[in-house]
Amino acid sequence: LESETSDLVAASHWVAFVVLLGTTCYLARESWTNRGPSKQSRFYAGYQEEQNIALFVNFFAMVSYYGKVVSDTLGHNFTNVGPFILGFGNYRYADYMLTCPLLVYDLLYQLRAPYRVSLSAVIFAILLSGVIAEIYTMGDPRLRDGAYAWYAFGMFWFVAAYVAVMTIVAKQYARLAELAKDTGALHSLSTLKFAVFTFSMLWVLFPLVWAICPRGLNWIDDSATEVAHCLCDIIAKSCYG
Repeated sequence: LESETSDLVAASHWVAFVVLLGTTCYLARESWTNRGPSKQSRFYAGYQEEQNIALFVNFFAMVSYYGKVVSDTLGHNFTNVGPFILGFGNYRYADYMLTCPLLVYDLLYQLRAPYRVSLSAVIFAILLSGVIAEIYTMGDPRLRDGAYAWYAFGMFWFVAAYVAVMTIVAKQYARLAELAKDTGALHSLSTLKFAVFTFSMLWVLFPLVWAICPRGLNWIDDSATEVAHCLCDIIAKSCYG
């Protein structure tokens, strides 16, 4: 982030924090009151905590944005605070290494799809390459080519993972669509369809933002980049959840 956060960026941090906080509270309430298909099982979601992954994702993202709001309010950059807050403002993609693999795992779990752990691990590695690329851009300008090298590495595996995930999702969704028609669970199917659409579209937006930001083609400045990430996070976490 820039040493002096613009009003627009600070406002976008507040908006993202409030939306993610609201989504976290809503999902927590839904989890607490969920009594399962029989409507008789208390703490149903608590005994099947994989159903709470979207809650975890929104919670961790909310904590990340809370850190940014605190930084904006105090008027300092996390770079000068210390390494213990890694991922809460210093390295742009560090918090994504936690939330993005969880999102992939959650989608594949909801679809009862294979390779949940394997593809989540690949997504973690892709986000790690993004953090390394970010670190390269924060150092000696002569090392900037290293950022492009890591970005290209991440994009290669990103495309491979995207194709793999979407192939699996398409197959599993088609199977569940047939089951939904037979059982009358069309409402659940429409909800799942929206989650799949949101997930697939957001996969494209995040690398696009990196490509046009100052660390890439430099088509937009840091403030616009940060606002774009806030909007993408709201859609990716809150709308998906």
